[in-house]
Amino acid sequence: MAGEWQDGTADGTADGAQDRSRERSQDVVGQWLDGIRLGRAKHCGGVVLVPLLNGSSGVDALGKTRGGTGYRTMPEAMARGDLLVTEVSSIGMPGEVLAWNRGDVPVLMLEGEEWSGARQNRVLMASVLLRPGPPRHLPVACSEPGRWNYPGKGAGPAMGESGSCLPSGMRAAARMARTLSGEWTSEAAKAVGEVVRQGLLGWRNQAGGGETLSDWQDRDVRRWEGLEEVFRWVPGQVGWMAHTHGAWRSVELVSRPAAWRRWHDKWLRGVLSGTEPRGAHDRPGAGSPDDAGWRKSARLALLELTQGSRACSPGIDLGEREERRSAQWTGTALILDGELLHGGWQRIPSGARHDPCRVQPAQGMGMTSMPR
Repeated sequence: MAGEWQDGTADGTADGAQDRSRERSQDVVGQWLDGIRLGRAKHCGGVVLVPLLNGSSGVDALGKTRGGTGYRTMPEAMARGDLLVTEVSSIGMPGEVLAWNRGDVPVLMLEGEEWSGARQNRVLMASVLLRPGPPRHLPVACSEPGRWNYPGKGAGPAMGESGSCLPSGMRAAARMARTLSGEWTSEAAKAVGEVVRQGLLGWRNQAGGGETLSDWQDRDVRRWEGLEEVFRWVPGQVGWMAHTHGAWRSVELVSRPAAWRRWHDKWLRGVLSGTEPRGAHDRPGAGSPDDAGWRKSARLALLELTQGSRACSPGIDLGEREERRSAQWTGTALILDGELLHGGWQRIPSGARHDPCRVQPAQGMGMTSMPR
């Protein structure tokens, strides 16, 4: 049943075994992560990234050879002028924007991507595959505390891509702040917006200056100048696992290497922000920083993620949205016709309240204030 949490705890009878087998066969995320290959770990300063490479059952099986849906990434679509993102009205709403796909194929937008301009910068709070057609309301959170006006003379309601994304810790905290229903109500938007606002204010107080998420990431990433090449995209890469501050913090992936290549640098900004470009780093394995110990540790983290509870619901436009929780992880995936279009999972911040029944997205991320 859509929205019902499944944890694989069926009984030990023959019927129970069939239930588990059926559940596993429907677990696209689990199947995809089972088949993923782990690349050579990349290490610099306080960051380790393990590339995720499409395996034998990866993009070919889930996408191209099965006639996977063609799409453009959000950066592609905005550069072509196919995707228009605006305020919902001249007055605007902090928790919603309008997105209009004026192109000829769907546009894939990822949870955490930021748009700049209009009344204030916003970050998208759910991955969306937006088909061509009329504008749709999308759930967002403010990433520019203190501004609710157009930035200058001649500025309008249209927004542009900022090149930044919300870091993993804030995405996890924001997701856990949602209401019990999972619907994107004004109350949910307010709760999530406050989580993001407090996080941004905390960064500003630590570093001084900078009003926006982009300002903060620009300043932080400059410290990595010349070193970010360590983490460059490799052929076949569809995502990564990021280890910072002594633990695996995030897993990010899409189904197609060409798509990930377009997002790689943007998501790298999110990982490098708040980390040190130089210094000692604890390693889960002995020897060189890129030894098999990292891959073993990463595989164990993936195993924990796949064993979590999950709930499925309709996506905002195309596809199905899955939310998954485990003891240490929270995240979402967007799935269409058996293809894992995007998955993003983050470690639950230390001290955060964890209750796998807190979010039950039986109705998906529908915009309850506007018709879907």
